Amino acid sequence: MREFLRSGEFGPVRLGDPVDSLRRALGEPPVVGGTSRRHRTPGIWKYGDIEFHLTSDRQFVCLIFCDTFEQLQLGSAVAFDRWFFDGHPPVELVERELVSS
Repeated sequence: MREFLRSGEFGPVRLGDPVDSLRRALGEPPVVGGTSRRHRTPGIWKYGDIEFHLTSDRQFVCLIFCDTFEQLQLGSAVAFDRWFFDGHPPVELVERELVSS
């Protein structure tokens, strides 16, 4: 979580990565969404509580999103440090964590 807050990288995935990199890193998504009559290819790949939104051409990761933090899970693909979610750290602690090496 620290690295994501610092750089936008979520483990092996970063904003702007090709969709094939996301697939190699986390496998096929268990849940997909964001389809319509106009866009038949899914634009959202969901792993646990984390959504990876793809560009309109469905080629690149453009957003990493989560709207639930109570039981944040990514499935079995990735484990991460929950320091940010456990205990709700104050802003000062988050700032220190982000600037520390």
